[in-house]
Amino acid sequence: MQNVKTDDLFMKNDSSCSDDTNLLDTSDPGYILFFILAYLHNLNMLLNKELDKKFWNDWRGKNIWYGVSVDKHLLETVFVSKKKLEKLFYASGILLKDNNLRRAKFCVRGEDILPAIQQTLDLKLKMKSCFVVSQIFPQHVQLTLHQTVKLGSPGEDAASIIIEDKIVYFDDVYDDLCKNIWKKMQSNCQIDYCITHKDKKYTEYDFGSFQAYRDIRQTFKQRIVELLKNDSQNVDMNLCTKSNVNKKCSCHMVISLRLAIEKGLQPVIESIVKTIAATLTNYDIFGNYKTDYVFVLGDPFNLSYGSPLYAVYTTILQRAMDDGIHSKRKDAQAFVMKDSLDQLLHLFKSIKPHMFDRFINGTLCQVPSSTYGLRFYHRENHDFVRLNSNGVIKNFVVGRGHYLIFIEEGKPLSKTGMIFKITSCVGPGKQDSYVVVIKSRQSLRTKIKKYDLLDERTDFQRFVTESDSQGHFAYDIILDCKHRNYDYSLEFSIKKMDKFQSLNDYLSKFRVLGEPLTLAYI
Repeated sequence: MQNVKTDDLFMKNDSSCSDDTNLLDTSDPGYILFFILAYLHNLNMLLNKELDKKFWNDWRGKNIWYGVSVDKHLLETVFVSKKKLEKLFYASGILLKDNNLRRAKFCVRGEDILPAIQQTLDLKLKMKSCFVVSQIFPQHVQLTLHQTVKLGSPGEDAASIIIEDKIVYFDDVYDDLCKNIWKKMQSNCQIDYCITHKDKKYTEYDFGSFQAYRDIRQTFKQRIVELLKNDSQNVDMNLCTKSNVNKKCSCHMVISLRLAIEKGLQPVIESIVKTIAATLTNYDIFGNYKTDYVFVLGDPFNLSYGSPLYAVYTTILQRAMDDGIHSKRKDAQAFVMKDSLDQLLHLFKSIKPHMFDRFINGTLCQVPSSTYGLRFYHRENHDFVRLNSNGVIKNFVVGRGHYLIFIEEGKPLSKTGMIFKITSCVGPGKQDSYVVVIKSRQSLRTKIKKYDLLDERTDFQRFVTESDSQGHFAYDIILDCKHRNYDYSLEFSIKKMDKFQSLNDYLSKFRVLGEPLTLAYI
């Protein structure tokens, strides 16, 4: 079924609202939540109408599957998480409680792209090989490190899991492009002055000032956008557009396509590529992994797809990617995809619908093969543990002996890690608190679940970290746990935050080595 058009979901019907001066910006979470629910509710109504048109009433009472792919930036800034997005689907009526006929699977845009890329490029990836998918947007680039965990075979697609992902933000590409062109024109005196300003004796208007650029910026940007979106059959580098410098005189500048590409478009692309290439050597991002391929998608300039200028953009981007990776002395091979992500998935849809395997088999992910518990100890107070997750207390542990399960065997780990917190209120000069982490030596999958309590008689391996509280009456001890895929370890970091001071450095760190995660469909 074709995508439902949602352009008219919230069109203004009241003529009194046609003036933008009546509109107000708001960041109030209540209004944002109301808008999202209203949007999803109206989207559900449009979907139902489309189904009625296509299938009449035959679709009612049958299984309806929703495959939802959401942009990572949108997910993090608006919906927060997939779980909360799923709750919004229930709140808006798209999904119904106790109704198994309607189901939804959620993924971050670009997660299940490996089969489409392999089909397009005819690549044979090796088992456990790593590749980066880079999606370029007007104000950020989304970088995702994948690891191949299943090779393609007749009737089955290859599959990968996400190891690391990162969003890097930058200034709007068209703003940067316009600034580059403006600086070049200023340095080369490429302004056709009117009679008043021709001899530059009349200095009321300073063409080199920041205010001059601010006055012309919107018109300047519009002219350059029109120039770059020219969809003629041939690229005429001498094609020009004219833009007035201000409204007070007839001074103007002539901008050629050559100038826009060489002094505007190309430097912006090269700047973005430097960001992408740097992640391959940055050990806080992808530097610990050997990356075989970098697949680049996206057109932040919104050029006419398939036009000669679009071909120019991809050619510049491919050359910049090759040079950028070479400058970092990496062996990765870059592929700038000519098709957008949506086009790739649409081409592959003829073989299998996007996210189809998630409904049949589940979502492939990494899971731990052991169960872990933790406990904070106060030497002078009652012992207790509190899990702080978005301000919600999940469980209390009072008295000695029990441990709170925070890593459950066979259940997926959070990619962003897990944070546990305890508040201490004791006198200064005492080393009063420490953290105990245990690893169970027996399978507990059928006996105990996450946030349940583990008895002290369980057979386990014990790890202890000390916390020095000297000079502090009240503070928070924070345990941060992350899985490091590159060396198969669990990393535990202990931090301390004073009630009246900023977060201090790590008090201690330790790693549990030799903890490779296993694969499972969830």
